[in-house]
Amino acid sequence: LKTEEQIKELTSDYKYVWKENKNVNSQRKDITEKEFKITYEYGKKVYLKEIDYEKAKTELIENYEMSEGSADIYLYAIVRLINGEKHIGRLITESALKYYVKRIFEDSDKEIQKNCLNSLKIYIDSANKDNYYKKVEDIYLRHLGQSNFVS
Repeated sequence: LKTEEQIKELTSDYKYVWKENKNVNSQRKDITEKEFKITYEYGKKVYLKEIDYEKAKTELIENYEMSEGSADIYLYAIVRLINGEKHIGRLITESALKYYVKRIFEDSDKEIQKNCLNSLKIYIDSANKDNYYKKVEDIYLRHLGQSNFVS
């Protein structure tokens, strides 16, 4: 997995590119539902050590024509959710986050489900209280309510 310094550099670059292109849709390709769903499958494989991170990213780029930035950010987000680390926030879409959390709860044991909730909670506790924060909080509370965990 990437070091914190590498992800800061990556997310910093991605935010810059997004800001530069946000008003020019033809220059920025939004991630599709198909792409974020296949990225989840690769993220699981990375977690299970069936494939290494860089190979998974390369396959997403080559086989599914994802941009390098999207492949890296979405794959990294899944791994962080599974490991219980702060998820990378608004760099992934709300739809992708909902899908990832739903699938983690369907596919995983209680320990990984707790990790996922912890990842969301860390984000909630440190985020600006804006619209994206509220969406993450709603996802967190919905899944907390479906679990037997104490927050």
